[in-house]
Amino acid sequence: MIAYERDTIAAMRAGQNQHEPLVSLETWREVEEKHAHLSTSQHAAVEQILSGQDKIMGLEGVACAGKTTSLL
Repeated sequence: MIAYERDTIAAMRAGQNQHEPLVSLETWREVEEKHAHLSTSQHAAVEQILSGQDKIMGLEGVACAGKTTSLL
């Protein structure tokens, strides 16, 4: 399991800042308008995921924090 975790971390590090954001600025504005119901923290998480340049993105939070709602 430790070897798997090391491999995952290596893949994550190799993919950091290596890709274009998932969506353009224009698309982000459309997403933002359609999802005005998200809380401030949900909005920030979605923005970070969609504008990130990493190959692997993670979203961590406590149960019922709204992770699934943020990504729908």
